[in-house]
Amino acid sequence: MEVHKKITIGVCVMEKKVFSAPMGQILDRLQAFGEFEVIHFGDKVILEDPIE
Repeated sequence: MEVHKKITIGVCVMEKKVFSAPMGQILDRLQAFGEFEVIHFGDKVILEDPIE
């Protein structure tokens, strides 16, 4: 039995863009086969959180 580990992709994007139709299509295609896990870093991370 092969165990496939998902690849995690972090997307740093303004929230109004992440919910747009074109971005939705891109993210849906990435997740369609179950190989990728997508994490959104939204407005708060971009505008307020310190850079590490």
